[in-house]
Amino acid sequence: MPGSRRVKSLRDRHGRGARGPRLFPGLPAWRTRRQSFDALVASIIADFTRRWPAVASVEFATEEVPPSDPAPWDSHSVVLAQVFPMDRRRGLKDRIVIYRLPIMLRCTTQDVAQLTRAVIADRLARVLAIPPDELDDALGNS
Repeated sequence: MPGSRRVKSLRDRHGRGARGPRLFPGLPAWRTRRQSFDALVASIIADFTRRWPAVASVEFATEEVPPSDPAPWDSHSVVLAQVFPMDRRRGLKDRIVIYRLPIMLRCTTQDVAQLTRAVIADRLARVLAIPPDELDDALGNS
């Protein structure tokens, strides 16, 4: 077509096509933000489980955002995590759900691990009936 120009992508050098993947699997940048957050939560829970074996009886989950209608027992305007108490009739264990986006929006990149650890320790303290600073020594020192 006369007058039309072909637009090349940044990776299409000299008309030869893409030159390979930008990132290789296994690199930290290959993971999504959600996967990185899930790995962070899993490592924090593993640390708590090593020091407090009772943590193994609690189920954990991560979600992007809390539901739009907060639970009646949530008094906070912003929910970072929720505790769902055990229901023996239905056979459900204690559950803690951690919400990624409210945590990420409230801290810088360096503080995400600290805030996530503090939120998990606070919710675990409610479930296990242990003071949060006793549950996590790092909270007592900060």
